[in-house]
Amino acid sequence: MPGAKLLVAGATPAARIQILESKNVHVSGWVEDIRESYGRARVFIAPMLISIGLQNKLLEAMAMQLPCITSELANNALGAKHDVNILVCATPQEYADAVLRLLGNPKEAERISQGT
Repeated sequence: MPGAKLLVAGATPAARIQILESKNVHVSGWVEDIRESYGRARVFIAPMLISIGLQNKLLEAMAMQLPCITSELANNALGAKHDVNILVCATPQEYADAVLRLLGNPKEAERISQGT
């Protein structure tokens, strides 16, 4: 999806993340009100490798009815059902496939965001 845009938001992005900035990738750093970013998004991706405290971002995105994609570790604390409430991925290819699946199929994205 050549026209797709990615926002990487986080308080203090590392240099290895900042160099990803491009025409289609925006690295924002701290965002005052993340709800604005959620409101413009079509998919929320949280490939979290640690589980402490970061699930709040997933809960916020889910509350704003965004279809979410995350890791098994992050989902352990949420207990969301894979392919019902959320998509759970393990590899970069699985994440890419899930993003393309949701962006390419708005009805599927809505189904996941509604948890049905």
